[in-house]
Amino acid sequence: MNHSGNIATSGRILRCFCLFLSILCVLLAVTSLYGCTSKEDKLNQTVVATCNGYDIRYEELRFLTLFYKDSLAATYGKDIWDDPATAETYRAELEGLVKEHLKENYVILTTCAAYQIGIDSDKADTYADQQIETLIDEEFDGKKSAYRAWLEKNWMTDSFFRFSLRVSYLESALYYTLLDNHVFLYDTSNIDEYIDYVLTSDQYFRTVHVYIRNDEGESPEANLAEAQRVSQALHAVANVDDRLKLMNSYIGSTVNDDLTSVSGDGYYFTIGEMDEKYEEEVLKLAVGEVSEAFSCSNGYFVVMRLAPEEAYVMNNCATLLKNYQASMLGLLEDSYRDVCVVEYNEYGQSLDLLTIQ
Repeated sequence: MNHSGNIATSGRILRCFCLFLSILCVLLAVTSLYGCTSKEDKLNQTVVATCNGYDIRYEELRFLTLFYKDSLAATYGKDIWDDPATAETYRAELEGLVKEHLKENYVILTTCAAYQIGIDSDKADTYADQQIETLIDEEFDGKKSAYRAWLEKNWMTDSFFRFSLRVSYLESALYYTLLDNHVFLYDTSNIDEYIDYVLTSDQYFRTVHVYIRNDEGESPEANLAEAQRVSQALHAVANVDDRLKLMNSYIGSTVNDDLTSVSGDGYYFTIGEMDEKYEEEVLKLAVGEVSEAFSCSNGYFVVMRLAPEEAYVMNNCATLLKNYQASMLGLLEDSYRDVCVVEYNEYGQSLDLLTIQ
């Protein structure tokens, strides 16, 4: 009897059995690991609504809900969500903001599709990967754990962040497609005509402003009263040059929270570049006039309209042109906004935004 052969065979069987046990242990460990996280992952990937044929997932709804909860708390008071009765006061505003902004990514995707920009682009995936790798290396010293903590702090998931980066890439691809096909009224080929438009059109604006931000712990009512005081003081000055000097003194003081406006050059823009409320108020003004105090961007503005300066426009025409083209892109995307209607499914309708954490 060949005992050595039997021993060898038994050894192979034993090794195979040990290997099987090892694989089984690994599988059990992986199953256990996913069992700890799959519930959260499954929730984040659950479809809660659609927009023009695109699925909207819980992770995006959660991000916008928490973002606007934080924004409204900064405006109305940090404790507004703690008391259920008080929270109900702001429910409708929260739900309106979330639903309106849920469509933003899908307005861009719809516009891209209209101009035959492939939304399943491998280049968009590569861009997202590269941006995240750079972010981890440069901002978080190569630590993925720090990146994950940053996502959590900002109410995001890795998959939603990647999706947002992909949409950003596709919007950039759309911009260059429009540029290559001369869709914009002005580009570098007729820069002189664009400069003339900036200097002469009543649809192009230059403004300076005082901005009083509603910081945490501050009273919005007190900030509004301060903005009204600034506006009243400016209106009391009849001479435009003197009014501008007073405005500049406010801009350079601790009253003003917009440090980028201190240079004195002001903001040059056309319709579509600034916040809609800001543009609405500026449209009421002739050159040299000052607005009443108005609410915008979590604070209060007092705006003065100025005439554009030719030297500044000539020296900065390339930047102004890019800003103009970006606003035209935004207006083009807005033309598809009406077809992008957010429709909650049964699960989405069952969610209470006030309880989302």
